Amino acid sequence: MPGGTTRQADAAGRRSWHHAGLILGLAGCGSGSDLAPLPSAPDNYAYAYASPSCAPWDGRAVEILLTTAPAAAPEEARPQLRLAIYPRTPELQGTTYRWPVDQEMATGARCEADSCQSATEGDVRIRSVHPDSTLEGTVTLRFGPGDVLTGGFRAVWRSRRMLCG
Repeated sequence: MPGGTTRQADAAGRRSWHHAGLILGLAGCGSGSDLAPLPSAPDNYAYAYASPSCAPWDGRAVEILLTTAPAAAPEEARPQLRLAIYPRTPELQGTTYRWPVDQEMATGARCEADSCQSATEGDVRIRSVHPDSTLEGTVTLRFGPGDVLTGGFRAVWRSRRMLCG
């Protein structure tokens, strides 16, 4: 589907939340080339991947996974930082998602070998969305006193079909 018209027609004809819908929402966001360089990655989590997902209430979501090494299947990679944002509008660029301040806006966790620890609070800011749907942003995750991860990410978009709701 090389043309935007095909994507628009496909997205308009479906009620499901899948990659075409997100790409349409992101396409008008611009490249963000006037932004300052990204801060360093949180700890050693230098590889980031984004994909559509479903919120706990079956609404749309975006999952962002940060890993310490490149991964063909980042959802299975360990260690990882697992972020989920729950956009209320198609526009992602320039939006900050905070929890627990803004309920049901986002979540974050640090996953090791066989378990994940949820962040007690955090924020994810999407600074820019590139035409290829790459997401750039920053994240801060707080797990307890003195246990804070913060830094930037450039998440490569991984398309997948999602049927939420």
